[in-house]
Amino acid sequence: MTTTTTLKDWFRNTSDSENKKIMLLDGGVSTHLRDLCGQHPKGHPLRADWYPELWSSSLLMTPDGRETILKGHQDWLAAGTQILTTVTYQCGMVNAIVKDETTATQMLADGVQLARQATQHNGKEEDKFVVASMGCYGAALADGSEYTGHYPNIQSEQELQDFHRRKTLTLLQQKPDGIALETVPCVMECRAFIQLMQELQQQDNNDKNCACWISFACRNGHELNDGSKLEEALQAIQELDPEATIIHAIGVNCCDSQHILSLVQIIADFLVSTARRGVIIYPNSGEEWDGQTKEWKQGTGYVTMKMCLQNGSWKRWRLLNVLGRTAATTIHHLE
Repeated sequence: MTTTTTLKDWFRNTSDSENKKIMLLDGGVSTHLRDLCGQHPKGHPLRADWYPELWSSSLLMTPDGRETILKGHQDWLAAGTQILTTVTYQCGMVNAIVKDETTATQMLADGVQLARQATQHNGKEEDKFVVASMGCYGAALADGSEYTGHYPNIQSEQELQDFHRRKTLTLLQQKPDGIALETVPCVMECRAFIQLMQELQQQDNNDKNCACWISFACRNGHELNDGSKLEEALQAIQELDPEATIIHAIGVNCCDSQHILSLVQIIADFLVSTARRGVIIYPNSGEEWDGQTKEWKQGTGYVTMKMCLQNGSWKRWRLLNVLGRTAATTIHHLE
């Protein structure tokens, strides 16, 4: 990004100025891409190349798909988004669809480059940031585990570090403005990722200006999806990274928006007595995910809403805000 202020610096800025204290993140990226695909003359995601295991990351596998991703990024920018997240949440693993590490690595690289290309095409690259999106371990299982935090095959933090290492390193090598581990449903994964980032930060070839955030998936106003307290996760961050040299922002995503005020208040209370960090808010529309059918349950949420960011002690913190399971048009309600 061509700017004198990095995303990392923005998160740590202690100025009381109201100028850009809140920036808008894209949200509902996959939802918008599915809408675009439905209108696309080539016909995805109705085609066989939209794989449930990869979700919208499937589009990275074909030229037409990559074109659709670029169009999606451009739509978010046109709507007022200042932060683009890459369409890499559910890719990076070798599996029955992605046959080898070379393909997996190229998909991750393409994801970052498409977002960067969109900011350049927009013509105001200095005002935009690209953040590399990483799903939690449960997202890679494609069975809804990120909504339960139940990882029966994982016995240690080291196993989670090993799982995330190659994808994290590959994304960092693309030099995004930030990297985000999203929809984290348990404290163990939070701890594992911080320790992995500490390890990778020691490597000379990694960008020291890259911002990093962790975003938690919560089942109510105070608990992660596995039932552990949000405060426990925050305490783990403070224990492992007391000076905020690794984790520059903390947030919540993919949870019911009715719980946001409570969750953000917990984070804000934590930040009062700790190192300066930003706050990330991107809940979904309240719909529930069915891991068996791999569909959103009809009638369990609402699609368009206006987030209110007035009142509350958390207003003083640097915020990124938008909603999941929404379209680019929702951004207009938040500007």
